[in-house]
Amino acid sequence: NVAQLASDTVRRALKYPNLQYASLMFNLVDPTQPSRPHPIFSERAVRRALTMAVDRNAMLRNVFDTLGQPLYGPFPSGIAVADTTLPQISYDTVRARALLDSAGWIVGPDGVRSKNGRRLAFALSSPNSSASRHQYAILLQAAMRKVGADVTLEETDFATFVSQQTTHAFDTEISLFATDPSVSGCK
Repeated sequence: NVAQLASDTVRRALKYPNLQYASLMFNLVDPTQPSRPHPIFSERAVRRALTMAVDRNAMLRNVFDTLGQPLYGPFPSGIAVADTTLPQISYDTVRARALLDSAGWIVGPDGVRSKNGRRLAFALSSPNSSASRHQYAILLQAAMRKVGADVTLEETDFATFVSQQTTHAFDTEISLFATDPSVSGCK
């Protein structure tokens, strides 16, 4: 915990370049029927709106203080092919709500949206061994609630998490990757 280290007289946190990165992954296939598209996340407007609901910089600072840096695509900024000039989807809950409205996701009396009888309700998976992913999961749940999504947090042991990841048995997940620094890591 970065906040605890601030008062530690023996240890200190240091910022250093590395090739790890984490991201929120939307499953595009139905976890119960992998041959079909996901009933919620196959819709681009939903993925974009939920992305717009997330204040990435505030969350990064909340979890890692000044030690983290934002991700600009599906790769760490420390590799040669990283393009940090890519435009990012901006944090804008007003536009996120409008996008969901225009896509037919209507706010219900409980504040949760629905479309054609399906609620904008889904699980966010993370391994219970990761304190930072746990913190992010809580922040993501709160952020998405503000635009009408009902997010249930699912924390599992690491083996179960990896099994669900490889079989697409999840709705959304917080994934962590470590890129190979060799040329083969840039494929």
